[in-house]
Amino acid sequence: MTDLEAANRALVLIGVAPIGALSDASQPARTMRRMLDGTKRVVLSEFPWSFAHRAASLSPTADVPPPGFLHVFVYPSDAVNIDRVTDGLRTLVPFQTLEGGRIAANMERGHVEYTAWIPDLGTWRGDVAECFVTRLASDAAATLTGSQQLAMALLEKYYRLVREAQQAGVVEEYSPFDRAVDYIAVR
Repeated sequence: MTDLEAANRALVLIGVAPIGALSDASQPARTMRRMLDGTKRVVLSEFPWSFAHRAASLSPTADVPPPGFLHVFVYPSDAVNIDRVTDGLRTLVPFQTLEGGRIAANMERGHVEYTAWIPDLGTWRGDVAECFVTRLASDAAATLTGSQQLAMALLEKYYRLVREAQQAGVVEEYSPFDRAVDYIAVR
């Protein structure tokens, strides 16, 4: 799905005629152009979507940490949302995001798992792209139609679609039971 296709699908949801290009001078094109990236960030921030999940080592900075923290690290440049910070052993570490693209934590080295900025809707999962179209329609509805009721109805639909997409995106992990070594040793 392209940005133009998503914008046109959102416009159809709110009863506005599709546009020929996002660069058009019409109000619907200007509105869609203005809202596209912000709405993508909102949808990407809703959940650690598998298609946008990334991991990286944290890079330390020389910045003075805030009270309660020992170290400051660089926020990944392509991160929309930090999902978790871990030490080298995958133990979760409390952290705080700071202004200026930094992360405070109590460890010398670590890793960060995050949701990356993925602007190309063609790489998004189909159900998450549908969430985006619905959220875009909700965000544009009041501006383009003047209907708060339509905007709210679409927002409710968006949250329902997000819940369904989250449930579909949860990956169960299988780990076999440890053998009962003590029991075997006793026998």
